[in-house]
Amino acid sequence: MASKHKPLDLFVIAFILVCLLIGWILKEGIEARTVGFTDTNANISLEYPARWLPKPDPGSLLLVFDPQSRSFFNDRISLQVARWFAQEGMDEFIEHLQTQRGSDYQLYHTISVGPLEIDSLETTRMDYVYAILSPGMDIPNVVRAIDIIFPKGDQVYILTLSADESEFDGNLPEFDAVVSSIRSN
Repeated sequence: MASKHKPLDLFVIAFILVCLLIGWILKEGIEARTVGFTDTNANISLEYPARWLPKPDPGSLLLVFDPQSRSFFNDRISLQVARWFAQEGMDEFIEHLQTQRGSDYQLYHTISVGPLEIDSLETTRMDYVYAILSPGMDIPNVVRAIDIIFPKGDQVYILTLSADESEFDGNLPEFDAVVSSIRSN
């Protein structure tokens, strides 16, 4: 018995394409969701990706990480607060922060420091790199980070966005969205 070739059923092909398109739209919508964070003491709010998970850290107001990160160093976002005295000046505070980062991190190097205006907040952006040697690893991970630094009253907020150097550029759109979401209420 010879088998007959049936023509492709266009309805089935169209149905599969529509299902794939709907799945892609749902995926994009889910990945684009954000979670809001507000510090009521300073009336500052921001949004971060909803798929990122919070991690308890007594030294941070907020610490979230990307569980889908492919490196040992999970991509992360943290918000910390430090005391600041206006007579110290922001430049001196940043120099102190650079010194502190240099003592906390191996091979710390500042890439750039410059002003950045976000929602009428005068902020400073500091880009830097450092290395961490993770337990059980022979070769250190290179981490790139951005600090967004802004005073509010007698405190300075430091928003840190960091990722393994190999993943940093891929995270820039999410990092930029977090920085753009900062609001001073």
